Amino acid sequence: MIVAYIKPGVDQEGLNCFDQMYSDGCAHNPVTLACVLKACTNLNVCHRGKEIHIEMMQKGFEREIVLCSRLVETCMREMV
Repeated sequence: MIVAYIKPGVDQEGLNCFDQMYSDGCAHNPVTLACVLKACTNLNVCHRGKEIHIEMMQKGFEREIVLCSRLVETCMREMV
């Protein structure tokens, strides 16, 4: 569901959907978190990326290559 929202123009809706899923207790997987990181990059909200990084570590996803590269992309975007 999140994947459908994560594209230019509707990234904020994707983050809102993620927040609602989180509030409802839905489990996250690496694909969901990668999509949310992409939305964070598109919206240039690195602070959300930091929150996702914490989530990655708590779930044991810190070695997922796609997530790590999305996280780097999100943080690099803030530096530009």
